[in-house]
Amino acid sequence: MRFGDVTWFAWDKVYAFDSSIPEQDREKALGVRDPGFVEFSPQFVFTKNGRIVYAESEPTDFEHPTEDEIVFDDAVQSSKSFPPQARFSVTERAGPEDRYFVLKPTQ
Repeated sequence: MRFGDVTWFAWDKVYAFDSSIPEQDREKALGVRDPGFVEFSPQFVFTKNGRIVYAESEPTDFEHPTEDEIVFDDAVQSSKSFPPQARFSVTERAGPEDRYFVLKPTQ
């Protein structure tokens, strides 16, 4: 799958932030102030030409993945970014309470 194939808006970079990233580190990675910062919440932030066009907070549980949570197979170390053409394999897994999805970059 490609994030670019499953979004309905134009963007040129997606950032995946884990729940531990401080607000100032996140804004440094984005290069712009982010009024949508949610402390202790993993987020996906999509940008276009250096501006935030969409952000989504993910529910989290520090003990195990939550229902429909998206996690990366190599654990996001604070943040990672990907272009629209980045490809991922997706594996559905069963957690202690719910299913979740593991993404692994394939290129």
